[in-house]
Amino acid sequence: MPWLAAMMVATACLALAGWQWQRGQRQAAADMQLAARAVHAPVMMDELPADTGAWIGRRVTLVGRVVSPPILLDNVTRNGQPGWRVHELLELADGRSVLVVRGFADQAARGALPAGAGRVDGRLAAWPGVRRVLDGPDHAGDVWQTLSPAALAAAYRVRLAPLSLIADRTDPPLQPLDTMAGRGMTPDRHYAYALQWALLAIAALAVCAALVRHPERTRP
Repeated sequence: MPWLAAMMVATACLALAGWQWQRGQRQAAADMQLAARAVHAPVMMDELPADTGAWIGRRVTLVGRVVSPPILLDNVTRNGQPGWRVHELLELADGRSVLVVRGFADQAARGALPAGAGRVDGRLAAWPGVRRVLDGPDHAGDVWQTLSPAALAAAYRVRLAPLSLIADRTDPPLQPLDTMAGRGMTPDRHYAYALQWALLAIAALAVCAALVRHPERTRP
């Protein structure tokens, strides 16, 4: 029956609205937690604590040994300009290697990338999202299609830490990451989607009410 279909649509839209609202609240709480951690003074570390999750968002100075050439993540753009996101692996005293996000390199900078440093100031972050590679290998030489932890560990024979470091300093010809290192949707975006689903639910309920009030309109 048409009114039953309208009611089902309204229920589904309300469920999606609630889901997006909850995601927005969780993201807002996570942002507040990261902001609180960012106010702490930087800590110099040559090894990582056991509970690495509690350090996400903290500013640190990592000291270690660079154990990889520049790792270039392909299919990256900055302000509409194609290029690569440049990384390196920094091995600490505890034997674990941290993926350091150094900056953006365009086509002209490919052959002039600066060597990595054994001391890096930056902000600890979660491991970057792993892309899906539909066809072909994860990487060809130093150019990678996706930063798979398992593939990186096998290629460079390292033991990876479950986080990364976004470097504060960008040495030329590298360019700052800017908005390229975005973390996904903001709480406001989730709330906007929740509002859209709620409005669709109201529209479906209005249709349902009209069908119940004038049932003869649905009859042949």
